[in-house]
Amino acid sequence: MKKTFVLFHKLVLLVFALGLFSCENPIGIGLDLTETNGQSVYTDTLSLDVSTVLADSTYNGNGAFVMAGNLRDPYTGTINSVAYLQPTIAYYSSSTVIDTFKVSSSAIADSLVLRLVNTGLMFGDTLSKSSFGLYRLKSSMESVKHYNGSDRLEIENEPLAKFKLSSATFKTDKYDSLVAYSIKLPIAMARELLALGVTGYNDNTKFNADFKGFAIKPESDAKAVYTFNTGPLGNSTSYLGLHFHFEGDTASTVEYFDFNGARHSGVIANRAGTSLSVLNNTNNEVSNVETGGFSYAQAGTGLSTKIGFKNLSKISKNLKIEKATLELNIDNGSATKDFPRIFNYVLAEAGDRNQQTRNSSNLPNYLINNTLSTVGFLYGLVDTTNTLNIDITHFLQNKINKGLDIGSILILPAMVSSTEGYGILTNDHLRRSVFRKPKLKLYYSK
Repeated sequence: MKKTFVLFHKLVLLVFALGLFSCENPIGIGLDLTETNGQSVYTDTLSLDVSTVLADSTYNGNGAFVMAGNLRDPYTGTINSVAYLQPTIAYYSSSTVIDTFKVSSSAIADSLVLRLVNTGLMFGDTLSKSSFGLYRLKSSMESVKHYNGSDRLEIENEPLAKFKLSSATFKTDKYDSLVAYSIKLPIAMARELLALGVTGYNDNTKFNADFKGFAIKPESDAKAVYTFNTGPLGNSTSYLGLHFHFEGDTASTVEYFDFNGARHSGVIANRAGTSLSVLNNTNNEVSNVETGGFSYAQAGTGLSTKIGFKNLSKISKNLKIEKATLELNIDNGSATKDFPRIFNYVLAEAGDRNQQTRNSSNLPNYLINNTLSTVGFLYGLVDTTNTLNIDITHFLQNKINKGLDIGSILILPAMVSSTEGYGILTNDHLRRSVFRKPKLKLYYSK
């Protein structure tokens, strides 16, 4: 009698669930209903609307690093990145900001050296040597401009210097630790800087206008992308060193210029020959049905995964969602040393044209439970299982209880913000994730 009652109870639950989704093919949905502590469990792998979307802008200016190089990613296409750097005279000495540049007219130029410090983050074929050229910009970078990844700046025709890089370039033989790479620039540029120093500067505004910056551009044989630390002057950041002496002196003086002002990476992705080839600024979404069941996220090229919940609008208000979890797995073999995974993610609601919604101040909105904020709750990849678990309980509860259209969410690559446990969208690197079809697990009761 007891067994009969249990079977009958499960049958009632199954019939009830099928009624909720009567417009779907019950076999195709993949229902898996069980009874757990008085709660029903609904596991759905097919009724979610999953796609990859392209951001209309990928602001990456004034970040912690810039990147330069070429690579061929079998999933996201051929990627070309040019690094743009504007030297600044401001740097930090303890907690004091020094923002002046003044030298005597008797100074004699010795050399000018660009010191590049690799972050340790490299993409593509880093074992082979890749060729680069260092070019002068035709115009100075604007310190107040928000540079997007698609922005390309005009450069001079001839390079100031050419050089080759590989992963071995940035490592010492003894400790295998990261080291800097130095590029000697023409002596004429050192003299140019000294002449400006004789004039003298009290801040960067006029100095930036008078001294044009640089572009690090990959040559055609480059097969990797390298990242270089920027920011305030320090042992771990890239900088420009002007070496000079005074007549009769045997010691050399050094004036340093950091890259703590305008800088960005100009990134162009050619997705021809990939399942994402249809993506462009006009057609900015492709369903996972057209990409073999996969969806993608990649910071530097503006890719994110979008998940829609239109089928869940059939859930009755009489049901209480106790817990709702999205589970996404990275496809086996897609993450390699050359193409590392994204570890941190944030959520946002998808608005018009599949773009992240913005607040009244035109700042991007992120989701913290069901609340919109200028930062998002940070979700981390489980390294051992390549799994991303996202709790959307409060988000769905709020939408369903208020009878609102659930809409869609965006899963975005994130950088950690200054607030612990939270993050914001990052667009300054090429880590990427290839997600298999996600699962939605709903725990609900009447």
